[in-house]
Amino acid sequence: MHYQWDFSLVWQNLPVLLKGLGVTLELWLLAGIVGTLIGLAVGVVRARGPRYFYPLTSAFVEVFRNTPVLIPVPYTHLRAHET
Repeated sequence: MHYQWDFSLVWQNLPVLLKGLGVTLELWLLAGIVGTLIGLAVGVVRARGPRYFYPLTSAFVEVFRNTPVLIPVPYTHLRAHET
């Protein structure tokens, strides 16, 4: 079986694809920054904060540690479109 790749559709839509790449990179950077800040805040509160915050931060860590990534991603996507 022989197949000839046809990239004409890609070249026609290259501006849209590049715009999507830009949005993806922006979201990646934003998510990395927000995730780092949340992780640092939870870590500091858990290590040095008041004892009454410890159960809350432990629950937060356990929920996100034991949840597969494929569960919160679609939920977040659907919630973003509701607003």
